[in-house]
Amino acid sequence: SGRMQLMGAASFAGRPSNRGSLEDAARGAVVFEAIESLSPDLQGQILRFADDGTVQRIGEKDQRRISVRILSTADQAIYTETAEERFRLDLYYRLAVHQLVLPPLRDRLEDVPELADHFAAQSTQGEKVHFSNSALKMMMDYHWPGNVRELKNVVARAVLKARGRTIVQRDIEFFKLPVPGHAQQASIKEVPVLPKSEADWILAALVRNGWRRAKAADDLGMSPRTLFNKIKKYRLQEF
Repeated sequence: SGRMQLMGAASFAGRPSNRGSLEDAARGAVVFEAIESLSPDLQGQILRFADDGTVQRIGEKDQRRISVRILSTADQAIYTETAEERFRLDLYYRLAVHQLVLPPLRDRLEDVPELADHFAAQSTQGEKVHFSNSALKMMMDYHWPGNVRELKNVVARAVLKARGRTIVQRDIEFFKLPVPGHAQQASIKEVPVLPKSEADWILAALVRNGWRRAKAADDLGMSPRTLFNKIKKYRLQEF
């Protein structure tokens, strides 16, 4: 059970006692992913440990004092879960001493190329894989409802489909879904000749949007600051 995995259990019927995940992480850290999905019982166990720092294995009376740093992840649903009393408010405040808010991938699309390279290297045990410009553009036009985890799965599947060390558009077309708003319309109006480099891609967007940088940045799926830096990097200028 989840409680046994968390707290451990005493020896029983010839089976040796075993430590739970909290004891395994002693003098280190334990990470709870999607903590808002934990059952009320496990929430109570974590709160009790956070308050007194002791673990009591199931079937034992003795309590073991250990030192563990608790890290947890949650999405925006945790506020709904708290408001509707499915997630304990006291546990939320106990864990939310230091918070790091990471925007969803759709709000930081400029990170997609770097993340894609990282996940591709993971899938190939470090062997270098390249993404074609059209493949990158398709990924940066997407709204990523599954966040970074979806990108990781898409890249892993694309690596398997690729015929060489370059991932092209046909290798990732399996995930292309209707994109809300401007991205969908932009793909419809896309010229048939694909840019050969990132500089060409950015220049085409600038020309298409009359060199209005805010609109071009929105079209490219990147922040205006990122676009400004790339314009400087590639020394792009209006003719």
